[in-house]
Formats: sequence, structure tokens, C-alpha cells
Amino acid sequence: MIDVLSSHGDAAINILCAVLGAVLGVSGSYWLERRRQRQIARAQIVIHLRRWLKRTLYQMYDIQTWVGSDGAGGALYSKLPNFRFEKSLDQVALLEYPMAMKLFKLVHKKDDANVEAKNAIEDEDGDVAVDVFRYRSAQVWLRAMRLYNRMSDQLGWLDRPFTDGQKTMMEEEVERFQKLQLKRAKSQRKILAFFAGAAPKQPKTES
Repeated sequence: MIDVLSSHGDAAINILCAVLGAVLGVSGSYWLERRRQRQIARAQIVIHLRRWLKRTLYQMYDIQTWVGSDGAGGALYSKLPNFRFEKSLDQVALLEYPMAMKLFKLVHKKDDANVEAKNAIEDEDGDVAVDVFRYRSAQVWLRAMRLYNRMSDQLGWLDRPFTDGQKTMMEEEVERFQKLQLKRAKSQRKILAFFAGAAPKQPKTES
């Protein structure tokens, strides 16, 4: 009787080991495939970011040339290009949650920048609208650049196609606009103070 139970126990253990091995094998294969898909998605997004960064950088060069030449060269733009991965956000969803959320926020920042540039074109004079677009373009470019570098590091791609000088130029665009905003605000305060001082004083009435 004991021998029968022992033999059945061995069989049960063998079956359990086989099932456990199969489960672990399937689970391991799943995670390996998931990791492979994630790496592919990351590489595709990095390539898309690189193309977007280059295109937006060339837009900035064109605008700077247009402003510096009084319209004799270069070109003006009113909209930042879309990211290619926007067409299939499934790629982004394959990434780790924190990185996926950063990319989703990047898309929102780009869309917000385009809305702000559109409003500036409709409500402000030409120079102000150009300044707004340059500022918002530089902001989004710098944000995208940080994500590009981080994801490239994750892939082991150490090549940096954008120079420190280009990054500095974009940072200077942000600082330039912030200084312009302070200058404009100061001028507006002076104008308001002037008109407030020039307004005729009401005569005092005797009680």
C-alpha cells in the first residue's frame, strides 16, 4: 500500500514539475517577447524624435534668417510639425509607464504651443507672433531633446546628432523671449503710469 502511494506521489510530483516548467517556459517567452517589442518600439520612437528635432531645428534656422535679413531670406512658420509616432500611439503604450507618460505630455506640449502660436497670430502684431512661435518651438524642442537623449541611452545609442551649440541656441531663444516679456511689461507699466499722471485731476468739492 505504501509502495502504491509512493509511486502515485512520484507521478504527481512529476506532473506538477512538468506543468510548472511549462508555465515558466510560457511566462519566460512572454516576457522575452515583450522586452523585444519594447526595444523595437523604443528604437522607432527615437528615430521619429530625431527626425522631428532636425525638422524643428531647421525651422528655427529659417525664422532666424528671415528676421535677421528683414524677410530677404529664410522663411516664417506658424506650426510645429506632428510627431510620427502620434499616428500609432500603440508604440508609446509598449514603453515603461513613466516614459510613455512623458511622451504623451510632449505631444500635449506641442499641441498647446501650436494653439498659442495661432492665437498670437490672430491677436498680436507680427513681431510678437514670431517671438511667441520661436519661444514655444524652443521650449518643446528642448523637452523632446531630453527624452531623445534618455531613450537613446537606454538603447545604447551613444551618438549625439545635435551639438551643444544647437542646444544653447534653443536655450537662448527661451531666455530671449522671457527678457522681451519683462521689457514689454515694463513699457506697459510706464505707459499706464503716464496716462494716469496725465489724466486731469478732479476739483475738490467743498462740503
